Amino acid sequence: MDTENSSMDAAKFTDEKLKNVEQDVCLYDDSAPKSKLEKRLLLKQDLIILPLLSMTFFFAYLDRGQIGNARIMGLQKSYNITNAQYFNCLMMFYVGYMIGEFPFALLLRITNPAYVYGTTIVAFGLFATCCIATTEYSALLGLRFLVGFAEAAAQTSFSYLGLWYKPNELAMRTAIFYGSTPLAGAVSGLISYGVQRNLDGVRGFLNWQWLFLIEGLPTMAWGLLVLCLCPSLPETVAKKGSMFFKREDECRLILHRTLAGRNVANAKIEVFQIWLALKDIRILLACLYIAAPALCVAAYGAFLPTFISEFGFDPLTTQLYTIIPYAFATITLFAACWGADHYKQKGLFLIGCLAISMTGFVLLLATTNKVALMAGTCFVASGAYAGVILGATWNIVNQGGYTKRAVASACSQIFIQCYSIISTQIYKQPPRFFLGHSVLLGLVSLGLLAAVANLLIMKKRNRDRDAQAAAFAQRDEVDPDMAKSYEELCGYHPRYRYVM
Repeated sequence: MDTENSSMDAAKFTDEKLKNVEQDVCLYDDSAPKSKLEKRLLLKQDLIILPLLSMTFFFAYLDRGQIGNARIMGLQKSYNITNAQYFNCLMMFYVGYMIGEFPFALLLRITNPAYVYGTTIVAFGLFATCCIATTEYSALLGLRFLVGFAEAAAQTSFSYLGLWYKPNELAMRTAIFYGSTPLAGAVSGLISYGVQRNLDGVRGFLNWQWLFLIEGLPTMAWGLLVLCLCPSLPETVAKKGSMFFKREDECRLILHRTLAGRNVANAKIEVFQIWLALKDIRILLACLYIAAPALCVAAYGAFLPTFISEFGFDPLTTQLYTIIPYAFATITLFAACWGADHYKQKGLFLIGCLAISMTGFVLLLATTNKVALMAGTCFVASGAYAGVILGATWNIVNQGGYTKRAVASACSQIFIQCYSIISTQIYKQPPRFFLGHSVLLGLVSLGLLAAVANLLIMKKRNRDRDAQAAAFAQRDEVDPDMAKSYEELCGYHPRYRYVM
């Protein structure tokens, strides 16, 4: 079937029957086996969308964390800045990130996601590379702010993925693309090891300048590729077809699946959903249980080489040993997210991950043994990377309405970046970093309590909604709110149930 005919059929389906589809489609059915067509479509989505997002996050975290490795190579000495000024440079990244996330989330609904992701990837790659062109403290501050602002667009990938996948498919897919972040840390360690050993002074560049160059240029090239290949929103693809989705039956199923995932086609920015989100206690709890592991990830991205160096290893060995915690984190990330999807218990797996990170901090605070300290870093990283994904996924799939979902994600990002700014100011007391580790241990503990509270609240709300539905059925009546959409009622729709 050619693209034009497929697009016309899909458009006819969308325009004439969308209202009926929104009323007829169920939330999602975990028990129903997928048809061959759906399995084929799901595989196609996995092969197109996930690699694009995976490499986007890979390059984002590669460029985000390179300043920590560059510091070991002598960046701080070249810029002639104090420790406090270095920490300020780290802080500016998070300020930019905090400012950028919500506008980019709204922009994702207004324009083609390919434009949002492609241009911002090129931008943060360019800004990171520009760090080699100056040794002025003010310039480094400004560039780190711009890198953070541009990288904030990548964070909207969680919302974008939620438009293409159902809630029971989301955690593992999110883990696949976010799994590239600990991989980026490991690869950066390998690149830094090779650069520090072989490239210092080559062609007049210092080793840390080579690091920014080697990691920045491929990022810009990747951005141009994403600009060409990233699919648009599901309802747009269903209506017009795309380079990868041309068949009419695929377009119909794409629309059906995005609606079954509790999305509404052509959703607009709704102001009332912003206020609804700000009044929801679950979003505050989500901010606490997402920001805690995210803070650990941020601290590791900026300070892991410093931590390992203070264990007593030489600079070259330090670069190599940074790979170990990231390797453990990658394995735990996939295992935890697979389990969360398979057993349909995102909340319980999140609580387990936070407990693992707490164990790691206890080891870091309680011992001076090098093996135990390395084990502590592995525990923290393993729980933190999986915890971020499970927390973010759990938050997104339990927010009805696109604007409310965007606000929920943005609120969690504000907490994350505020926490991350704190991390840049508390790791100032080597070699044991008691203050930094103690603060993170306390915040992770608070996050665990918030996750438990959120789980109990959602279970109670589901029971109340089941009782309400049973009461209508007993009276042989239909709840009048059933005729409304999720965009109108958000999570208060009578058919809406929270995902545990």
